Amino acid sequence: MRPLTRSDIPLVSKVERAEFATTWPRTDFHGELSNPLAYYLVTAGYSKGDSKPRRIWTERPISGLAKGVIGLFSKIIKKMATMKPYTEIPGYIGIWFMGEQAHIVSIAIGESYQGNGLGELLLIGCVELAYHRRCEAITLEVRISNKRAQKLYLKYGFQITGIRKAYYRDNNEDAYIMTTDPIATQPYRDRFMELVKMHEKLWGISERTLG
Repeated sequence: MRPLTRSDIPLVSKVERAEFATTWPRTDFHGELSNPLAYYLVTAGYSKGDSKPRRIWTERPISGLAKGVIGLFSKIIKKMATMKPYTEIPGYIGIWFMGEQAHIVSIAIGESYQGNGLGELLLIGCVELAYHRRCEAITLEVRISNKRAQKLYLKYGFQITGIRKAYYRDNNEDAYIMTTDPIATQPYRDRFMELVKMHEKLWGISERTLG
């Protein structure tokens, strides 16, 4: 996970069009990068490439079992050695920092990447940024029908604090306003660190560059 760059904009726009097909006008990501209130993070990773694989060498005679183990590790290293950066951005999150509050304006994960902990990773990055900016709380809007997203937000301490009537223009659906308790409190910090460790245990340790 890292900050959005201008070279990412075509790929991030592709995610937005796929996940928010009815949103209009489209997000001006170029303008957002120049907006002092806005900050965007994207997810990135690796995919297969064509680089030459490395080999494991040994000088001593080895047993059949050892040959099997080395063969297995050779396959793993070969797969790792043929990795290169993705040509797609799986997902992104946009945050506006207004006073002592961070407001999530958008979060999206491409359909083929959903269910892999990336949305939660972006939310973790948002909370870490909010700590860095010394925010008191984080807020967002979510469709009242989007129970999956609400479940994730509740997990990270968001509570329903209001309703925006006919907030979504495509179908006039209402939105819940969800806000965290004060994030600087020790109970919230302890719970957040516990959730980060749980995410790492389930999905692996992530490289997070916040800027």
